[in-house]
Amino acid sequence: MAQATVIGFSKFKVELGDGETPEVFTAPCGFLARALNQSKNLSEIDIPDCTDEDAPSWVGREVRSMTWNVSGEGVLPEESIEEWEAFWDSSTSRSVKVTLEYPTTQVVKTGKAHLETYNQTVNRGEKLSKNIVLQGDGALTVVITP
Repeated sequence: MAQATVIGFSKFKVELGDGETPEVFTAPCGFLARALNQSKNLSEIDIPDCTDEDAPSWVGREVRSMTWNVSGEGVLPEESIEEWEAFWDSSTSRSVKVTLEYPTTQVVKTGKAHLETYNQTVNRGEKLSKNIVLQGDGALTVVITP
């Protein structure tokens, strides 16, 4: 039996674009958890059995739209505060790049996103932390390089 090839935390990167040409992407410091979430909004309709109208119908589905977001949490270091504050103050979306670096394959997903949620919290005896959600603003482009 061959063991599956998996990757760890540092091989899952979230980077923000600077909006310049050519665009330069940098990873904000401080994430302790991050996620790329992709979903589809579906329409549903019951499809009847034409030979047995009393039989249960099956649900048919069509894709209405697709969406994605990046979420993350961790500490909020001084090195990242200006970038997060500027992103929050902006009403335009920014380029976001998510990279999965496997030993022999790289998956790069890019798209525009808005900073929807930017929470800063601290409890007594702890360090200042952040919780962010970047909501996709259009398509997510995927490039897989073997």
